[in-house]
Amino acid sequence: MLNATAISNSKINPKNINNKNDNSIGENAEQHLRVFPAYWKIRKQIKDDIMKSDFKIEELEERIRNLMCIDNHNDKNLSLIKQFIMYQNQNNSQKYLNTPNFHISEYESKKKKNSKNKTINEQKSNPQSIRSIETVYPEIIDSLNIAIKAFNDKLKTRIGLLADTFNKSIIRKRTIEEENTLKKNFWSKLEVMNSTSQYYIYGLPGKLGCPKSMNNIYFYNDIDLYNIITSLKSKFSDKLITRPPLPETYSSFWTSLSFHIKTPTVEEFRIKFKELNPNYVHLEILQELENEKSKNTLNTRYELGNKIIKSSSRLAARQYSKYGLPMFQRVKLYEIMLISEFTDNINVYTYQYCSSLKNNILKFDLLIDDVIQNDVKQIQNDDSYFIFEDILSQVMYYWTRDNWLIPKVYQNKNVNNYGNTEGYFEPYTDNKIGKLYPPNGIIPIWGISSYAIPFCYLYNNPDNVYMLFREFYAKYSSRLHTINNSNGLVYQCHVFEHLFKQLDSVLYFHIQYIIGKSPLEIAFPWIVYSFIGMLDIEQILLLWDRIIGFDSLELIPIAAVCIFLYKKEALLNISNVNEIKNVFADNNSIKIIPLIQYYLFKYVSFKY
Repeated sequence: MLNATAISNSKINPKNINNKNDNSIGENAEQHLRVFPAYWKIRKQIKDDIMKSDFKIEELEERIRNLMCIDNHNDKNLSLIKQFIMYQNQNNSQKYLNTPNFHISEYESKKKKNSKNKTINEQKSNPQSIRSIETVYPEIIDSLNIAIKAFNDKLKTRIGLLADTFNKSIIRKRTIEEENTLKKNFWSKLEVMNSTSQYYIYGLPGKLGCPKSMNNIYFYNDIDLYNIITSLKSKFSDKLITRPPLPETYSSFWTSLSFHIKTPTVEEFRIKFKELNPNYVHLEILQELENEKSKNTLNTRYELGNKIIKSSSRLAARQYSKYGLPMFQRVKLYEIMLISEFTDNINVYTYQYCSSLKNNILKFDLLIDDVIQNDVKQIQNDDSYFIFEDILSQVMYYWTRDNWLIPKVYQNKNVNNYGNTEGYFEPYTDNKIGKLYPPNGIIPIWGISSYAIPFCYLYNNPDNVYMLFREFYAKYSSRLHTINNSNGLVYQCHVFEHLFKQLDSVLYFHIQYIIGKSPLEIAFPWIVYSFIGMLDIEQILLLWDRIIGFDSLELIPIAAVCIFLYKKEALLNISNVNEIKNVFADNNSIKIIPLIQYYLFKYVSFKY
């Protein structure tokens, strides 16, 4: 791919092309810029210009400078939220202004002690993390099993419909001729082979969810999940009624969920996420402040990050991640925090592992490939993501073939090709070949490729993108479309509703009853797809920094609540359900971490 920054540097300083230091600086700058959508637009424009017959290379530097000046008009008026947090940071003591004190050696010395006490501590702090859903939610387990069984039956029917839609069998072994053709130019030939498939473009579902009029090109989507969750009933509810039951219209305006799950209170969340308190300076704020003190603090943070990278301390990296990661350090720190395979050389391991997945792609043609490639095509209409279509396509081919995911996602190391996947949407076993289908054991939700998009900003190589994506998916993203998991989607929906009603019950009531739309229904695609397509990519990565750092998906429903509170004035001024779409149409101004800091700690005294 064309590196516009490198070309520009070579034109300005032709004598320093071979200077390693300059190259290193250029690479760091380029890595930092990759997070901005404008960078990719400029990069594509430069590439298009160079391909023109009348283009002159001596005009390249001026062209880059002109493109970088377009729309470079930053509003100097800070939002109230940003003013609030900056005010708190500037008026607090040096103890809170400086980077929070923690030492790598402190975490290294605690490794053995932490690993020994990990199970006990997790059980005390979060009992749901190690208990089955039958133990945690016994009142809904019967309803849940019935719903999942019925939906699994529906999935088998949809597999047949998909086979008809794409006019191919569920799984087919490629001929020797096809394998030889693919070997010559693997990815290009694979794209040609699948170019005859029908593609339907609906756009990314992360903002408004899937349209209800979609064709039969998916196994299931967020609408199916929402219908399952809102249909669950408590088996104890009938025994508790001692009088004629209240009309559904009376109870429905206060909740979309007909059963109760205990979730943390606002006060408990403030303790759990105490590092998000505005008294602690985070990366986003340090980058906004322009005084000498903040610059020194920022440099100190960068130095600390480099030390953590050298030490490869996972615990220290997680603590550092709670305050936001610089773009140029994010890749290395993500690898330290997420990569679970122990190897001396991650690049060699990545190459060898992805080569084995390619061999499987060579041998078998799967129906699921057409479904997921159709899913990948949804980024074509997105200005920020369309450039990653080729990388995303290759990543998702790997994902369907990788049976490493089976024990990781199902959280059972004894799971094999015929292992226990009860309680999830069950994979299909092909009796003819005696193999699990799909090979990774996961029936994909529509929009599955969205989860991999942010990682495309971190690497140019699809192999590297995949290895990081699969780790994040197995540990976090998979729970966002999993029903039977004590920390899965059902729990996250309850966190959203309970926290919303605690922070602003009047706004909740207005949306649910006056406007006539469930807040959960509005926020559901945001939660399921982790805001991809809803927020700017930089904000998504900054949120993911904290999800990994705190090792908690609860930040996603918390962020969803904060977006509603941020839009409160606009929401209170409407009473028609059709106007909701306009309220959430423009989210470019949202800075998600300052938003969480403001609303989660809004009524806390900041004087210590």
